[in-house]
Amino acid sequence: MSDWLRESEAGRHQPPHHHTCNHCGGTARPIEILDSRQGKNVRFLRCLSCEKTSWIEEQ
Repeated sequence: MSDWLRESEAGRHQPPHHHTCNHCGGTARPIEILDSRQGKNVRFLRCLSCEKTSWIEEQ
C-alpha cells in the first residue's frame, strides 16, 4: 500500500479535537464553519454537558 493511501486513511479515523467549556468545564465539541461573507473559518463550540455555545475565529 502506498504511503499516501496510509496517511489519508489514518487522517480519516482521527477523533475530532475537543475543547473545554468556559462555562462548566465540560467537553465542548467544535464544528468548523466557513463564514462566506468574510472568507474566514470559525469554530462553533457546543458543550456536551451544559449545551452552552460559543464561537472561535481561526487565525
